[in-house]
Amino acid sequence: MEPSPPPERASWRTCLCDLQGWIDVIRFPGLIDLVCSLGLPVLIHLVLCPPPPPPAAPGSNSPMGTRRRGQAIYEALITPPLGLIDLVRCSPLPVARPPPPSRAAVGNVDDNERQPPPTVGSSQPLVWILRGQPLVEIFAVYANFPFVGTIFVCDGRWGKSTYWREDWAGAYRDFVSARKKWLSNHSRGHAAHSEFKDKLALTGPNRFISADGGFLIEVVIPATKKRHREICKLLWNWDDLSMYNKPKTCTIITSRGCVYVTCAVLSDAVEATVKVMLRLPWECAKVHGHISARINTFSIESTLFSKDVDKAVDVSISSYTLDSLPQGHSDLEFYPPVSLPLARSVLAVPIGACLEVKGELVFNGSHVISVNHSIPIQGESVKSEWVQDNYCFTTVRMEIRSPF
Repeated sequence: MEPSPPPERASWRTCLCDLQGWIDVIRFPGLIDLVCSLGLPVLIHLVLCPPPPPPAAPGSNSPMGTRRRGQAIYEALITPPLGLIDLVRCSPLPVARPPPPSRAAVGNVDDNERQPPPTVGSSQPLVWILRGQPLVEIFAVYANFPFVGTIFVCDGRWGKSTYWREDWAGAYRDFVSARKKWLSNHSRGHAAHSEFKDKLALTGPNRFISADGGFLIEVVIPATKKRHREICKLLWNWDDLSMYNKPKTCTIITSRGCVYVTCAVLSDAVEATVKVMLRLPWECAKVHGHISARINTFSIESTLFSKDVDKAVDVSISSYTLDSLPQGHSDLEFYPPVSLPLARSVLAVPIGACLEVKGELVFNGSHVISVNHSIPIQGESVKSEWVQDNYCFTTVRMEIRSPF
């Protein structure tokens, strides 16, 4: 009996045809839709739903004890497929929690007396929580020579000008006048002349200066016919604790003399924009005088407004505002407030402190009023009550901004 011949091997062309057929079956769109409609809901259900608890003991009344194996997959198969919008709607939203209040804003309160924070829609009022950071406050700048130039304060993010003057003749004239006035109250002599320091009228900074990474004070004196342009710098490092929460005077030596900068680093401070508002019985008036601001924990003051008689500024109410006033009323309460043009309005103030704004203003050369307001640093916008003095009303408004 002859052995049967071996089976013929399929040719490579036959294998390619079979492979092409399987590819055509897989690429069949109906098959892909069927696999996605069956497998995708099961996968989503297994990912989103927690595993079922173990079956209850026999004889218990729990309805989970009668759950059959595979019932979860069966329920997933009969559940319509979920879309992306459905998944977003079903996912739990995060609960917004208020930031923890700082100790300086809340104060020392016993744990038993603490109340839960108010929420939107509740009867309790919302409390504005201030958050501060180390800021630089420039209180005053002095010079023992007629200073002309610019003084910058830089914190690494931006540099702000605190003083600027360019007329040499005016600077020399004002320096000699201030020294003559100072010598009239002190002993005359060469020692008195050398001890005199002229206080510069600061015009900035107009934005807070951070002290997180240190700061730089730069004095720029322009060139003259006999001298070159001069730049002198003073760098304060963040690890220097001698200036934290207490004023310190730094000396910057130049070829013409010395510049003295009195400043402090307030460890937990915010930016305060100060406005002095007036209600006057005149449509237009010339005003001069002096107004300063002082933090209640310090003895040094920051000058906000300082004008002599020959440099008085105009304060007036616009004609449009006068036309809109009620007819037949001359009371001061119907007159709109007028803002006093301050030379400097942005200050760094510690949280929990109180800002005292005091001074004296003279209107039209003879009408004198006193300004005395005390405002605690709390809330986003604070103001004092209107105070009447010699037929004029004054108030102080502050806009508080956290430096973040």
